[in-house]
Amino acid sequence: MDARRNFVKIIAKNKISFNAQNYIAHNLIVRYKMPNTNPKE
Repeated sequence: MDARRNFVKIIAKNKISFNAQNYIAHNLIVRYKMPNTNPKE
């Protein structure tokens, strides 16, 4: 049970960090294309 829970936790953490990297990259691209507009926080 503990091993499975840790496995799910690791997958969830990787998914969250992957989504965060995509979000940051998207914000950088938007900011680069439209430097006069502020990204939504």
